[in-house]
Amino acid sequence: MLYLTVELTLDLLACLLGGILMLRARDNGPKFWWGSIALAIGGVFAWENIGWLLIVAEEPDYRFTDLLDMEKMLK
Repeated sequence: MLYLTVELTLDLLACLLGGILMLRARDNGPKFWWGSIALAIGGVFAWENIGWLLIVAEEPDYRFTDLLDMEKMLK
């Protein structure tokens, strides 16, 4: 749970910095696009981590290593 919270914090920081970069870009096109890319990537990763946090909050004994179980993947 702590790992996901740290990851979510970093994703929100990427969104914030991307937004600031977009606002300060003014007439600089490449800066604006790099800011929009950072904002989009941070938003997508934050959305994914919020989903995982909801799963972990509902089932505290959920094991992420089950995702790597080869037998379950082949079914």
